[in-house]
Amino acid sequence: MNEVIKNMQERRSVRKYLPRQVKREVLEEILAAGYASHNAGNRQQLRLVVSQDPEVNEHIGRAHSILIGKFNHFGPSVKLEDADFSAPDLRSAFHNAPTVLMLFGPRNFYFTDADGYIFAENVCLAARSLGVGSCIVGEVLDAFSDDYGRDLLHKWAIPEAHRSVAFVTLGYSAAGEKPARANKYTSPLWV
Repeated sequence: MNEVIKNMQERRSVRKYLPRQVKREVLEEILAAGYASHNAGNRQQLRLVVSQDPEVNEHIGRAHSILIGKFNHFGPSVKLEDADFSAPDLRSAFHNAPTVLMLFGPRNFYFTDADGYIFAENVCLAARSLGVGSCIVGEVLDAFSDDYGRDLLHKWAIPEAHRSVAFVTLGYSAAGEKPARANKYTSPLWV
């Protein structure tokens, strides 16, 4: 079997990471695959933050969990300023990954989400090929909508015309190598 296709079929999302950090040279190789991804109109408008800061990752990961938890349960929307970040049952959506890629793209560009997720998929496949675990964490709400998040965006010089698109967690799996799951897609319709 072709190695690229095998890599695609065997990749699994990792949601439990070892505390071991991914080395910068490995991350640069992974990011090179992301930068090689297709993007609409070859505009290459994504901005990327590579966060290896545990405090940043924990706060943004918890903010994401707060927002997505309400979203998934069709509950009332919540403002992050009113949320309890210290709730004992609140877990970070980043699963303690030592590295989190934070992707940002233009707010008013129709293909921003597609560009972000194609980039993220390339990153995940490259990570798999280098023995690094990954998981794409979709951003459907704004995990940077509190003072802490807005301060980060300002510090990182993310333009106001950009928004967070997706996150990719990276690290070494604490669960070890797991076999690929069976395909649950319906059979294609051939015409």
